[in-house]
Amino acid sequence: MTFSGKWLFDGNDHKKDRSEKLMELVRNYDIVLLNELWGCWWSSYHTRFTKQAVEEGYHVVTTPVGFFFDTGNVIISRYPIQHASEVIFRSTAGWQKMVPNGALHAACKLPSGNLLHLFTTHFQCDTAPPTELMQSSGPSGTCDLESGDSLDNGIGISVVKMLEERSEMSCGTVREQQLNELKSFVDRTVKKDGLWLVGGDLNIVGGSDEYAHIVRTFGIDSVGAPDFEPTYNTHSFLTPPGWRGVEFNVCLDHILTNLAVRKFCVLPDDVSDHKALAVVVQDNSDPLIPESEVVDLQSAAVDS
Repeated sequence: MTFSGKWLFDGNDHKKDRSEKLMELVRNYDIVLLNELWGCWWSSYHTRFTKQAVEEGYHVVTTPVGFFFDTGNVIISRYPIQHASEVIFRSTAGWQKMVPNGALHAACKLPSGNLLHLFTTHFQCDTAPPTELMQSSGPSGTCDLESGDSLDNGIGISVVKMLEERSEMSCGTVREQQLNELKSFVDRTVKKDGLWLVGGDLNIVGGSDEYAHIVRTFGIDSVGAPDFEPTYNTHSFLTPPGWRGVEFNVCLDHILTNLAVRKFCVLPDDVSDHKALAVVVQDNSDPLIPESEVVDLQSAAVDS
């Protein structure tokens, strides 16, 4: 889950309610890749959710809790899991060194007998919105978030920027290195003709120069290209300090796969400050499914 409230700690982010809504949302899907579902030694919400997923018939893969948190990456699948592995990114900077960003892998056995290699990952996020978006309108008019007129945003930005500057590495540079680490992990894990799907919060704006590096690295576009429907909601109460209330309608979350994609959409849920991506893919060895038989993703989410 994510932080909420001023100073990151004073708000109620409704973990119990959102955990229940999350389970309702995913119940009609065969495979779910999750980010920022952090496990830690002082909270049981993570354990409760994974236990409920098992009770719902899912196979669950998580990562071990480190000094503070685990990676926040979780994979649940109705198909049996054959094996799993993970990588913690070596590249990191600033305050995000506290959170072990990385990628989680699970190989699930499809009804055809083929293995599908699943990867869920979470990349370094930017400290603050682009400078041109640092003006936000509040109850008392326009405030300069960067100058600290808004305690919720200004002081938070100042602190995290200081930590980032001390690391002497920009967030964009970190993400580029994390992308290379992810690609190496995928290449080591999946055989030449293996089936794979990568999904997660890459914190890379769809269509940007940074996004072009994804295409060069993996040799394919994100499933949502070229439309890149926005996946980030800066008006959510879960949005971190520095990002609240600014207009930043971009696609930060991506799915990459060598499977045939039949349908794709961004779900209008409010479980997180990031919207969920839903996709129908087809096992390459199966006969082509008629279009009339392909599930309606929006209806599946609503029916849940």
